[in-house]
Amino acid sequence: RYTLPTGALRVRIDGRASHYFEWLPAGRYLSDADGGTMTAAGEPLLQQIYFGYEPTALCVRVDPQDEPERTMSSGDEKPAPVSTASEVRVRFPVKGLQVSIFPGEQTRIELEGKWPLKTGIEAAWSEIVEIRIPFAMLEAKPGEELDFFVEMLAPDRAAERYPRNCAIVLTVPPADIHEHEW
Repeated sequence: RYTLPTGALRVRIDGRASHYFEWLPAGRYLSDADGGTMTAAGEPLLQQIYFGYEPTALCVRVDPQDEPERTMSSGDEKPAPVSTASEVRVRFPVKGLQVSIFPGEQTRIELEGKWPLKTGIEAAWSEIVEIRIPFAMLEAKPGEELDFFVEMLAPDRAAERYPRNCAIVLTVPPADIHEHEW
């Protein structure tokens, strides 16, 4: 189960929850909505997914499950939570496309499938994972339903799919969505 977006987003792709309102109108999926069961390897890798749209792009935010005992800090800084996840995939099964995001000083992006364009996706992985995918890269037209799900990978664990039994479905908005929402 997930909720649908209530309005257009204005997201800064920086890997941080920059401010409260940034993802407020987004749709939301909670991993415990799939029953809250632990995986064979322990806690699920995902806390939640936020998703929505800007006039010309799909935006996805993935909040990994933090490991309280694993934190990074330097000096007086508040420790930053660390996830065991080593890869996040956003998969579009109907279109046969996949975006893979890898953490590091420079967030790395890999594409699989027959993408009409090879550039334009933005991603950042710091506290959270944020991704912006232009609708043009997905060949998604206004009014079209876009199906996707997220997979998370970690060393020595099987890939975890969210939602487990379905895809998230988002209707591509008209390009002038901001005018419709005022």
